[in-house]
Amino acid sequence: MPISKIKDVKKTSGYLATAGMSHLRVSISFTDRSVLKSFAPIEISPKDRDGFMTQLKSINPNYYWCDKNRVSLEIIK
Repeated sequence: MPISKIKDVKKTSGYLATAGMSHLRVSISFTDRSVLKSFAPIEISPKDRDGFMTQLKSINPNYYWCDKNRVSLEIIK
């Protein structure tokens, strides 16, 4: 997954459709449909969700902290 194509990352949780994944996940949306051949976001379960999001922000300072649960290239209110 190219980091430069990540548009939005937000924390998600729940037990629906988790097929072996942790219930503490992040949902990643991309700026370009060709990355996943879909408009649907991908969900992953990093060991450290907060650390993952902080690392993403440190790699690309153009990301905004929309709130404590979301990092985005767009300002979302």
